[in-house]
Formats: sequence, structure tokens, C-alpha cells
Amino acid sequence: MLAVERRTYILNKLRKEGRVQVGELSRELQVSRMTIHRDLDYLAEKETRVKKVFGGAVFEGEVHHEHGKCAMCGKPIPSRTAVVLQTISGERVEACCPHCALLLIETRDDILSGMATDFIYERIMNMKSAVYLVHPDVVVCCDPPVLCFGDERDAQRFQCGFQGEIMSLEEAKEHVVFHMTLAMT
Repeated sequence: MLAVERRTYILNKLRKEGRVQVGELSRELQVSRMTIHRDLDYLAEKETRVKKVFGGAVFEGEVHHEHGKCAMCGKPIPSRTAVVLQTISGERVEACCPHCALLLIETRDDILSGMATDFIYERIMNMKSAVYLVHPDVVVCCDPPVLCFGDERDAQRFQCGFQGEIMSLEEAKEHVVFHMTLAMT
């Protein structure tokens, strides 16, 4: 595949999904990570809406996300783990789980607020007031699994049966970003 073809593919993916990851593109396009980094450098220089971020790039323009699909990983949005983020411009960004929402918050600088779903009761709550259980022995869509709870006592009871570590929003975000950084090396 020629460089121009790769860059067109990457730009189209950015416009559709809003973000790309170096490792994922490297596997999809069967080229080295360094080649992808060079392609992203080129696109960030030539296309003002492409911003290179740690581990990939984001598209800073109108992104056409498929409704009902995660803006981070593209998976369907389950009701028990759904998160909706609001951008400064008023765009609604959906995530399949708190894991992906935390990564979106880390990689985008336009997120204003977020509403998460309580894993037990499926009630909607502000992400800032939620309690997060990271790495429970429960299979959800992304790894490391992160579950939201509206009440710390519920998180503690769930932790008794399924392990994991209870964290605040910032602690959970740092943990997921750190874990994903290790996974990319």
C-alpha cells in the first residue's frame, strides 16, 4: 500500500471514528508502528483538524459516530455500562463502558461532562460523583474492566464477590491510561 493510500485510509477512519490508535492501525495496515507515527505526523502537519496524541491521533472536527456504537472502540453500547459524554460544542459522545469513557476524557480536550450508568441499578449519574470498581472478575466489553456505582457501599459489596479495586474518577482514569500505555509497549 502506498503512503498516500495509508494516509487516506487513516484520515477517513479519523473522520468516521474521531480517533485512531497506532497499534491498531499498524495491525490493520500491516506496517510498522514507526510508519504509522510518520503518517500521523504528516496528517497532523497537513490537516489542521488532526491532532497527534499519546498512542494515536484524534480528529478535532465534526465526527460522524454511528449511533449506538462506542466512540472509542466501536462496540455496541450495553445498557448496564453505557456512558454519555458532552463536549464543549454540545456534541453527545457515547462510550460502551467507563473504560472507554475514561480514555476519551484523556485523549480529547473538549469533554465538558459525563453521565455514567450504575452497574447494579442502571441509574444514570454524574461521572464525578460515581465510584469506580477497576479490574473486577466480571467480563464486560473492555480490558481492564471498569464498573460504575452510585454508592460506595454497593461498590464494596460487589467487590466482596468479584474482587477489584475501588477508585475515584481521577484514580480510575490514571489507572486505565497507565494500563493501556503498558499494553501498547
